[in-house]
Amino acid sequence: MDEDPPPLQERPVLEQRGDLRGLDYSPLHRCRSRRSMKRDESKETYKLPHRLIEKKRRDRINECIAQLKDLLPEHLKLTTLGHLEKAVVLELTLKHVKTLTTLTEQLHQKIIALQNGGGERERKKRKKERKKERKEKEKRRKEGGKKERKKRKKVKERKEKRERKRERKEERKRKKEKERKRKEEKERKKKEGRKERRKRKERKEKERKRKRKKERKKRNKAKERKEKRERKRKEGRKEEKERKKRKEKEKEKERKRKKEEERKKERKKERKKERKKEREDCSTIAPV
Repeated sequence: MDEDPPPLQERPVLEQRGDLRGLDYSPLHRCRSRRSMKRDESKETYKLPHRLIEKKRRDRINECIAQLKDLLPEHLKLTTLGHLEKAVVLELTLKHVKTLTTLTEQLHQKIIALQNGGGERERKKRKKERKKERKEKEKRRKEGGKKERKKRKKVKERKEKRERKRERKEERKRKKEKERKRKEEKERKKKEGRKERRKRKERKEKERKRKRKKERKKRNKAKERKEKRERKRKEGRKEEKERKKRKEKEKEKERKRKKEEERKKERKKERKKERKKEREDCSTIAPV
């Protein structure tokens, strides 16, 4: 650990692929120039990596060195903190080794699963994981770069513009719908008012008719009662007359009967007188 770092011309350069065979350099990008960097007021360092590495980053690099001691080639076994590229190489190497280890473990697990008959669920799970990885990769790719940010900004602006346009359209549509509903409600109330007035008029007419019918019925009943009384009175008078006539007839009959009886008595008396006279006459005549 107390060895001096190699001189500047002997430092490993990232473009030399022979030094780090099998590593993926695609995530690497050039560091920005010092002028384009923005300074963080609360710290003594720049926001992006620089030769003046802060303490936490230095500690992390030391941890990387400790972990990669047995994995790195001889010319990359650093004992002290040298240039920034060395630290980056160390971090990337450790990341690559970890990725390879993870991939190896995943492949081993897949082989075991396939040997044991992993089934449909495992395949679906793998498919889902691959899809998720692809999405994350695409997301990372889209998020990187200034042009991409500008593009995203433009896309976002266009999207917001479309959204505002759509909202305005929706607002106009809502207003039209509201106006239409208000008109329909007004028309409906108008129709209901006309209907209600017509119903009220019909009810009044029915009530009037019912009252007239009731009064007519009442008058008819009174008339019938009156006629009945009159009829009864007439019938009573007629019966009285007939009764009187019958009485008079009976009296007349009685009178006639009495007269006849008196006449009969008188005739009887006369016949008796005549017989008596005849007897007397007969007694006075001398016998021959």
